[in-house]
Amino acid sequence: MFKIELTNNSNKARLEQLADHFKARFAEQDFSVAIETDGLSIRINDTDSVLYFYLSNLRTARERLDLSKVQPAHEITPTFASGAMSMALCWPRPTKPWHKGLISPAA
Repeated sequence: MFKIELTNNSNKARLEQLADHFKARFAEQDFSVAIETDGLSIRINDTDSVLYFYLSNLRTARERLDLSKVQPAHEITPTFASGAMSMALCWPRPTKPWHKGLISPAA
């Protein structure tokens, strides 16, 4: 049994929409959904199902960021356009060549 609760606004309409979403997205799975006053209860009959795996890997979201702590898009857009955020600069260089042994030299 899984219990899903929404933060801030758990009104019946939102819970019904979420239940409908699960029913449509996982239509081929064997499960039942019950709408309660504070969330959804989902009973899954197959622990090897995609839905069971999906729900087992959900995590509680972090608290929302205060908008004053977020840098405005117009300030960071030039950084993206400059190429300064290329993958080569973002990722640390490996200590060993990753391709060693995977690529054969030409004969």
